[in-house]
Order: sequence, then C-alpha cells, then structure tokens
Amino acid sequence: MADRRRASPSAAVVLPDHVAAGPDRRYQIALILAVVLGIVVRAYHVMSQDFPLNDGGLFYTMVRDLQAAHYHLPAFTSYNDAGIPYGYSPLGFYLAAFLDNWTPLSLIQIFRWLPLVTTALIVVAFADLARTLLASRTAVVTSILAFGLLPRSFIWMLMGGGLTRSLGFLFALITLRLLYSFYTSCRWSYVPWIALAAGLTVLSHLGTAPFVAFSGILLLIAYGRHRQALLGSAVAALGAAVLSAPWWLTVLKVHGPGPFLAANATGGSIFRSLSLADTVVTLAQLGLGTAEAVLAVIGMLGALGFFYSLTMKDWLLPAWWIAIVTLDARQGSTFSTVAIALLAGVAVAHVLLPAMRRIPVTTLRQSPGRAGWTPEFVLGSFLVFATASAFIRTPIPGGMTDMGALTADELEAMSWVAEETAPDARFLIVAGTPWEIDRTSEWLPALANRKSVATVQGFEWRPLGEFARKKQEYIDLQGCAGWISQCLRDWSQNTGESFTHVYIPKSPDRNCCQLLRYSLERDRRYRLIYDGPGAVLFARRQSKVLARR
Repeated sequence: MADRRRASPSAAVVLPDHVAAGPDRRYQIALILAVVLGIVVRAYHVMSQDFPLNDGGLFYTMVRDLQAAHYHLPAFTSYNDAGIPYGYSPLGFYLAAFLDNWTPLSLIQIFRWLPLVTTALIVVAFADLARTLLASRTAVVTSILAFGLLPRSFIWMLMGGGLTRSLGFLFALITLRLLYSFYTSCRWSYVPWIALAAGLTVLSHLGTAPFVAFSGILLLIAYGRHRQALLGSAVAALGAAVLSAPWWLTVLKVHGPGPFLAANATGGSIFRSLSLADTVVTLAQLGLGTAEAVLAVIGMLGALGFFYSLTMKDWLLPAWWIAIVTLDARQGSTFSTVAIALLAGVAVAHVLLPAMRRIPVTTLRQSPGRAGWTPEFVLGSFLVFATASAFIRTPIPGGMTDMGALTADELEAMSWVAEETAPDARFLIVAGTPWEIDRTSEWLPALANRKSVATVQGFEWRPLGEFARKKQEYIDLQGCAGWISQCLRDWSQNTGESFTHVYIPKSPDRNCCQLLRYSLERDRRYRLIYDGPGAVLFARRQSKVLARR
C-alpha cells in the first residue's frame, strides 16, 4: 500500500513534500495573498458594473419559471416564446430562486453576486488542488497567482450565465481533488464525497461533466493503477448518476433523449467540431486562448512548463492540457487554465529561478554589459504586467471582447418597450456583435417580455440542427449592421422570420449601425418611435403591430 501511495508519473507532480515539513508562516501568507489577489480581480469586474455582466437573460427567465411552477421542473421555459425544453442542469436555478425568496437580494442582484462568490471559491479550490499536486512551494504560489490572473479562468464564470457555469467548475475541481486523494491513499471514505461532488457537477452544469470524466481518467492512469481505484471510481460514478437522476430522468420522461443529444452536438471534441485545418492550428497553439491583454505572459510560462515537464518525462500536466484542448471544443479554453497555471508554476520554480541564480552567461557575441536585475525584479515585473492585464475589461484580444453590462439607459429603453409596444411585437435586434456577447438580444426577451426573432440562446436544446440554423440566421442579420434597410427585408424573406420592430442598442462601448440607422430614418416603410441614449427603435409601417401612442 505504501508503494502505491508513492507511485507517481512525474517528479514534479507528487504528494507535496512541504506537507511533512510543518507549517511555514511566510508560505501560508504567500498562499493567502495569492488567493486574495485572484478574488480582488474578480470582484473588480463585477463591482464595476451595476448589472450582471453580459449574459444571463435566459437563466433569469428559467428561475422565474421555476418559481412560478412552485419549484417543480417545468417542461419548457417561457423564454422568448421559443419552445425551449427546460433541460438545463437546475441546481443554480434552485439556488437563485431560494435566495430570491428568502433573502433581501433581488434576483438581478443574485445574478451579479452569486457568480462572483462561486468564482472566488473556485480560486480557493484551485489553490487546494495546486498544493496537493505540486511538490515545490514556489510552484504552488506561482500557479495560484497565475490562475487568479488568467482572464479566461473567470470571464465566463463571472457573467450572469456564470450562475451555472461557475458552480459546475467549482464542483469539478473539488471532484478531481478528491479523486487524487482516493487514488493515492486508497481510503474508501473518499468515495461517497467523490460521488456527491460529481453529482453536484452534473446538476450544476452538464457541459462540465466531460471535463471531470476525462480528467478523472487521466488521474486514474497516473495514480490509480490498482483494483481499489477502479472499483471505487465505478461506485462513485454510479452514485453521481443516482444523485442526479431526479433531474435527468424527469427530462427524459418529458422530452426523451432529444434535448441532451442536441446539446451534446453543439460541443464535443475539436475533431468533430472543427475543420481539419482548424484542428491542426488549435493543437499547434495548445489552445493558448488565455485572453490576456497585449501579451500572454502566463500562457507563455505555461508553454515553457509544458516543454520542461516533457523533458523531465513528467507527462501528466502536459497530457492534461492536450486532453482538455482536444476533447472539449466549447469550454476547453476555460478549463485549460487549470493546466496552464500549474505548468506556469512549474516553469517559474524549476526553470526561471534556477536559471536566474546561476553564474551569468553572455548571450551576445559582443555583450553591451549586463543589467543589474535580480530574480525578484524580473518575476515582480511579470506579476505586475499580468495583474494589469487581468484588470483590463475591454478589449481583451484573443478572448471575449466585451465584459460590459446593460447600462441604465439600455434598461430604460427595454422598460419603454415593455410598456409601449404590443405584447405580440417581434423585434429584430441589430447589435453588430457575436451572439455570445450580444447582451441586448439575450436580456430583452427576459426584461421586456417581447419576442426577439434572432436570439440564439437556448436553441442548443431544440431539435438537432436548429442551433446551427439559428446561429447562422443571427450571423446573417448582424451583417446588416453595416448596410441599408433593404438588408433587413431580404433577411426576413430568406429566413421566413417576420418582424414588426427594429431595435438598435446604444451604449458607451458600442456604437453600431450608423448607415443602417440613416437608411431606416429615410425609409418610408419604417417609423422612428424611440431615440434615447440606450437604443433607437423603428416600427414597420405596414405592420399591424405598431408602438402604441
């Protein structure tokens, strides 16, 4: 048994030697400061806005649907009158609904603060995982700093839609931490906790379950090559399935496997989701989409740790990074931040610091003289640069280009729509942005209770093929952002989607559709009905559903 506990695929990824060395005050302080910095970065992004970041309108409506059904799972969500099955993992919805009913917080406030709290706990969970996996204290602290400052580790988690994504990520890290402890200690007392954490992952965010599955298999290969590990893993998987069964059995009973098959078809591996050329490029880049502004310092450190680990025949972390990138096309860039941060810690502890402390070697044939930079100065500069990058909201090259939220003016425009337009009005929203960050298209159906005919959110749960069709319709519509009003009519004829109103959002970080607005103002088929700081709206004159005076 003792030999099993010492078994490890690498010298740099073992049970940490500092566990037996006793507490070290400076080390503990460094750990706490690293975690606090990551939490401060996340809090800054949320507190800089007065509304949930980016998305969340679909989930907001689903929480209201759950409350209206007295906490029984509805068959469909009322969101956007689109016939979307209520197939999402519901734990986040139940939690938000209970908090809305039993605390002074409004549901909008819950959509701001709950993702932040959960994302802060993710930093703590990662810190515990790093302390467990990495042998060097320097590597542990550095990896926590890296994870805390990687924008891609929190961008999708902090948004309104992070209500479910962040919970899934949190329970996933907890599951992996417990799996490691079980595989290296063979203590069966871990198995019920693994089942619970894995079941909560499924109930929080179904799309995170594959990450737990293939990561767990890697850990099993690395540390669990014994009968107890195989049997315990099977028991834990069965327990997770039983724990989550009340949800997925309900969905299967009402809808059959269709919603799950459709949702799965929108993600998967890069080999299924991308062309051959895109697959090669993604693998060549190792999925280095860290969303760091200007320069991917942490990503480059991760790549350095990747190749160093391979030269040391430490295969686990490099294999984990590659597995995440290749097996999860949708969320791979987010989950890969775990491996990138761990490898960045390895690079600093085992490559940079040892190199800096050796006798200087001239790199140029004619040296101009050496600068008196110390290792502390160099690494401190890296830290300052990465910290500044993590605080930048827009733009973030290589990642999400918009971490904004609906402004008070935009909310006022949606309130006007709810009060002054007919209930059966159908809106074309032209924002000129990708659908993932079109906050207007997602929130208008939830806040104004009006139909947005091109909104994509939720269609991944509709029958196979509808998500791809809706996404293409949205892309085609946004092509009209730089063209004239005839483009909207052509879009309607090509898609078969009728509309009564055109909604063009306005905000400090978006100034869209100047030509389209100019054309609509002069097109006799349209009438300007609202022009405020948050949006400009037009009604089609030939439509029977016009704005009420």
